[in-house]
Amino acid sequence: MAEQYHDIEIENSLLGSLILNPKEAYKIKNLDNCFYDYNNQVIFSVIKSLYENGRGFDSKIIFSEVKKSTELTYQDILELIDKASPKSSIDYYVSILHDTYNKRQFKYFLEEAKKKLQEKEENTSDIINNLHSQIINLTRSLNDKKESQEAISLLIETFEEIQEFNFGDKDPVIPTTFKDLDNVIGGIPFGEPTLVGARTGVGKTTFAVELALKAVKQGFHTLFVQLELKNTHLGRKIISRLTASPNDKEGIDIKKTFRKNALTLEEIDQISQTLGKLDYDNFPLWVKDDPSTSTNDIRADIEHIIRSSGKLDFLIVDSASLMRSQKRNHSSMSRVEELDLIIKELREIAKNYNIALLLVAQINRQTEQRANKRPTLADIRESGAFEQESSIVLGLYRDELYDDESEYQGLMEIIPLKQRFGASDQSVLLRFDPEYGRFLDSSLTTSL
Repeated sequence: MAEQYHDIEIENSLLGSLILNPKEAYKIKNLDNCFYDYNNQVIFSVIKSLYENGRGFDSKIIFSEVKKSTELTYQDILELIDKASPKSSIDYYVSILHDTYNKRQFKYFLEEAKKKLQEKEENTSDIINNLHSQIINLTRSLNDKKESQEAISLLIETFEEIQEFNFGDKDPVIPTTFKDLDNVIGGIPFGEPTLVGARTGVGKTTFAVELALKAVKQGFHTLFVQLELKNTHLGRKIISRLTASPNDKEGIDIKKTFRKNALTLEEIDQISQTLGKLDYDNFPLWVKDDPSTSTNDIRADIEHIIRSSGKLDFLIVDSASLMRSQKRNHSSMSRVEELDLIIKELREIAKNYNIALLLVAQINRQTEQRANKRPTLADIRESGAFEQESSIVLGLYRDELYDDESEYQGLMEIIPLKQRFGASDQSVLLRFDPEYGRFLDSSLTTSL
C-alpha cells in the first residue's frame, strides 16, 4: 500500500490546541496548503482570518464560521478540543505539518516529471532542471519564511551588520577595485542585480571579463555565463588580459589569438609563462557557454559550484536578453513578457543565494541617431525589467568611436544611469586598452 504523507491526528491536535490558546495563532500563519483534510483546511483558514483581523475566538465563534462551508457540527469542534495537546507542542506540530506537506509536494513533482518523461513532450534536460528548480523553491518556501520583527531588534541587528561591514571581514559589495568607480557606485552589491549596457563593439563583454578577474583576484567565487561567445573565445579574452598584467606590460593582442600563424614563438612562450604562474587552487572562476541556458540551468550550476567549492559570490550573465524561459512553450507569452520574467527570476536567484549579479545588455540602435550618443535608461533594449529590477545601471561609452579627433582617446566612460546605493551620479573615465582587454584607473594604475 502506498505511503500517505499526511497525519490527520496531528492536524486535529494542533487545531484543538489553537482553539484553547488563541494567542498562539501567530505560529500557523505559514501553514497555508499544509493541512490535508478539507474540514481542517477550513478551520485553519477561519482561525487565521480571525487572528489576522484582530478578532478573538473560541469554539462557538469558530463553529459559526465553519458551518457556512462544511457539514461540521459543534460536537466536531469540541472533539478537536478533546484531542488538544499542551501549548508547548504547537511548534513541534507545525514543523510536522510543514514536513508532510513538503513530502506530498515532492511526490507530486516526481509524478509529474515521470508523466512528462513518458509522454515525451519536453526535452529530458528541461524536465530534470524544472524538477530541480521546483524542489529548491519548495525547500526555500518552507524554510526561509520570516516572522515580523520588532523595530528595536531590527535596529540592533542592523547596527551589528554595519559594524561588521566597517570593521569585520564581511563586505556588502564586491569592489571593482577601480578607485573612482567604487567611489561613485560603492561596488557590485550582493543580492541585487547590476546592469551594464552598451552598443555593439564598445567593450561591454570585455568590461565584464575585467570585473570577473578583479573579483577572482579578491577571492570571490565567480560564475560567468556567456550566451554569445564560445568558452574558448572567452578564454582568449582572459588569456590576453592576463598576459598584460602588471599594467605596464605589453600583452598578447587578442586579435592575434584568432588568426592562424599570427603569434611568434616568443608570444606563445609568454602565454605559457602567464598560465604557469597562475595559482590553480586559488582561481575560482567558472564559465558556461550554452546558448539555451535558462534560469533553472543557472540554479543548477550554482548548486553544483556551492557543493564542490563551498560558495558562490558573483554571477555574470552576458547577455541576459538572449536567455529563454522555461515557459517559452507558452504561445501566449510575448518576448517582452518572457524577458521580464527572466530578469525577475535572475533577481530572485541573486537574493536567495545572496550573490552579486552582473547583467550585460545591448543598447538600442537609436543612440546612433542622436547628436549625443551616450546611452540613457530608455535605450536598454527589449525589457523595462532591466531598469526596474536593477539596483545599479551603468552605461558604457567611447567617444573615440564617433570622433577620430576626440580628446578622450583610449578612455571608456562609465555612466551611472541608475544607482540606489551610490554616492554620486558623476561619470567615471577608465583607461581602456582594447587590444588586451585591459581597464585601468585613468589617473592611477594598479596591478590586476
